[in-house]
Amino acid sequence: MEFEELLFDFGNLKEGEKKEKIFKFRNTGDEVLVVDQIVGSCGCTVPEMVKKIFQPGEEGEVIVKYDSTGKKGKQEVEVLIRLKNKNKSGYPAIKELKLEAFIKSK
Repeated sequence: MEFEELLFDFGNLKEGEKKEKIFKFRNTGDEVLVVDQIVGSCGCTVPEMVKKIFQPGEEGEVIVKYDSTGKKGKQEVEVLIRLKNKNKSGYPAIKELKLEAFIKSK
């Protein structure tokens, strides 16, 4: 699972603003890629995937919705993607995406 980018900075947002980011990726392996779980680091970050099984070479997207309500200053949030595919150690592989923003008071 190779992403075009792993970090995105929304820049300056007003408190209460809602934004969305689409992270694009490709299954660069030679096996079917299966997403087991995808979670945001807080309730302000909601990740979605329409599809969770990807053939070798197939592209996909992770849609992340961010809500800055109740936030102030520099914010860093993560989205963790756990795959059913195993890493070299035999554990489920995990990918991490990050979002940043600086939230200004209303």
